[in-house]
Amino acid sequence: NRLFKAHKQSSKGMGIVMKKLLAVLVLCLFVFSGCSFYQRPLRYSEAIQKEGVMLEAHKRNWGANDYSRDFWCGIKYVINYDGTMTVTIYYNLSGEFTDTFTLSKKEYMEIYEFAFDGAINHKYDDIEIRACDGTGWTFTYTDSVDSEPIRFYYGYIYGVKDMEHVEAIVDSYARQIDVTLIE
Repeated sequence: NRLFKAHKQSSKGMGIVMKKLLAVLVLCLFVFSGCSFYQRPLRYSEAIQKEGVMLEAHKRNWGANDYSRDFWCGIKYVINYDGTMTVTIYYNLSGEFTDTFTLSKKEYMEIYEFAFDGAINHKYDDIEIRACDGTGWTFTYTDSVDSEPIRFYYGYIYGVKDMEHVEAIVDSYARQIDVTLIE
């Protein structure tokens, strides 16, 4: 009987220690992983109320070029929180061609969630694509008019589905701009 009581008391004491240890462990996990929790983007009705530039994307010609001839240099896309996007196409001799468009709600949210996840949730931090020439991209997100812009990607986007999807959206608008090249 004595042996049973001793074992019961030691099991009881061990249970209390385990509960305390588990509580400390959970607390540590909560405190130290707090900064790495996935943050959710705003809903459309909230995001569209913000002011200023949401995303600035630059698509550049990184190929070898003959500067004595007119060639495409790049495109700048400026997407604002109000849903408008200004597209400027650059040629080395013909100059700039600019127009402004309004994104659909679906396109707006796809671009916003892409930019938010890239800048705030660091989704594209580990992507590095090696290539010799072609088209390079820079993506810069601004959370609010009072915050510093966050450049969350610089490089090639070949094979990165999210980036290629955003490219398809914004390029569909760029193709609508009437470009007159110098002969």
